[in-house]
Amino acid sequence: MKECWHHNANVRLPILNVRKKIKKIIDETDRMKTIEEEDEDKKLSNSINNCSTSEEKSSSLSEDRSNDKKNENKNLSFFLF
Repeated sequence: MKECWHHNANVRLPILNVRKKIKKIIDETDRMKTIEEEDEDKKLSNSINNCSTSEEKSSSLSEDRSNDKKNENKNLSFFLF
């Protein structure tokens, strides 16, 4: 920006160069946003996968406990009859 406002007009950047610099800045900013969004998407995806895995484990444990109870009841009924 300082280059655009130099007190000597001959030293100032031509408008074409200014436009190129601004475009580079915008492109770089867009690229960084894309990278950040991809990182956020990965984090979210990992978080969702971790939750799903935890739920599956929890569900599996509940089923195992339920089956254990059923087996205990069967064994108990065997002794009672």
